[in-house]
Amino acid sequence: MPQFIYPFAEMLIAVPAALFCFLAVLPWLKNKHILITVSFPLIILLCLIGGIICTQFKLRTNAILLPLTCAFLLAFIWCCRLKPSKSVSIFLAACALISCTTGIANVLDAIFAPSNDSQWLCLPAAILHNVFCWLLVLITAWPLMHHVRTILGDDSLSGVWYIFWALPSIFMLLNLFMIPKNQENLYVGRLLSVYAVVSIVLLFLLIFSYSLLFLLLRSIKSSSKLQRKNQILQMETSHYETLRDTIEETRRARHDMRHHFTVLSSMAERKAWPELEKYLKQISGSIPDSELTLCENPAVDGVASHYASRCRHNNIPFSCILALPRHLTVPETDLCVILANLLENALEASLKESVDTGWISVRANVQGGGLIVLMVENKFSTAPVIKDGIFASSKRSGPGIGLQSVKYIAERCGGYCKIQILDNIFRVSVILRADASPKAD
Repeated sequence: MPQFIYPFAEMLIAVPAALFCFLAVLPWLKNKHILITVSFPLIILLCLIGGIICTQFKLRTNAILLPLTCAFLLAFIWCCRLKPSKSVSIFLAACALISCTTGIANVLDAIFAPSNDSQWLCLPAAILHNVFCWLLVLITAWPLMHHVRTILGDDSLSGVWYIFWALPSIFMLLNLFMIPKNQENLYVGRLLSVYAVVSIVLLFLLIFSYSLLFLLLRSIKSSSKLQRKNQILQMETSHYETLRDTIEETRRARHDMRHHFTVLSSMAERKAWPELEKYLKQISGSIPDSELTLCENPAVDGVASHYASRCRHNNIPFSCILALPRHLTVPETDLCVILANLLENALEASLKESVDTGWISVRANVQGGGLIVLMVENKFSTAPVIKDGIFASSKRSGPGIGLQSVKYIAERCGGYCKIQILDNIFRVSVILRADASPKAD
């Protein structure tokens, strides 16, 4: 049998590792069908070439797998629309899972080929190693596709992904440290049995640790979702109180209008024009000018009215036309989060403007096929800071979270977000597709 078969079979564990990564991020892959069709034959070909190189230069497979792994990581980050922190977390999880099976493979090699003096696993051990890796990937396929994707799709968890790099890194270092330099050492006393038990325990510890992390992330996601809903509820409550006060003012104004007409008629009969003009100016200030409703949908109306009130309080002109039905064709929470983020950014920019120069305009309507089109504009004098194509936050160092959240929600709902800067006007256009299932689920 050709010698290159042994390192080739040993390096084929890269195929299930790549499948693990792709299963987790499949909805966010660029040109997913072409990428998957090309990736796996290319990985197998590279493993074959690596096996030949290992045979020619008597190298361990790690000498080839390490650069191949680094190249795959860079390609994986580039092909994935997720943030690099999330892509790297999935990649490290796959590496840690496969590395925990290395000890088991070494134990199998010691059992099947006690006299193996080569640098590679014997063929039966390499085959069983691949089978075991494939079984692990198949077992984790369901949680990857139905639960992990949901966590990956939540942009509110973006700040915690860097922390989870430590866990897989520790497990990989432990497994590398445990690899025996000489296979003969495994036959000393009960070291082979201890090595097998420790390798299996490390694998189960890794799976248990990731299960706990998943539960933690899901809890954080639920808390974040509840916080957003509470924020929208507070806006609706504030708008309800404003509505109640406005209705009461309108009722009083209508009640007093009959008396005003009596006084006006008396002044007109006496042709007391100066007094009539003065009286008209006095009563015009008592007529409420608050908008009763800005949108038929209560949640969207609550958000829009909240920011309309803040603009009125800060003397910022606010133009709003929300031609949306009571029952929306997209998730109500998503549209409210998008609208709140855009109006918050526009209000912050307008507050920096001088008096009588800033303004905010918001337009929304339903077009053919149930598409919801939203556009928010505001005037600015200080141009926003853009770093690497990402708008920087004005509140702290780093990228702005609001616009990133808007982009993510729009893409998840099958739409898109377009940002334009035209003659000191900042414009954000968002299109949401009707009844589009979130891509992350």
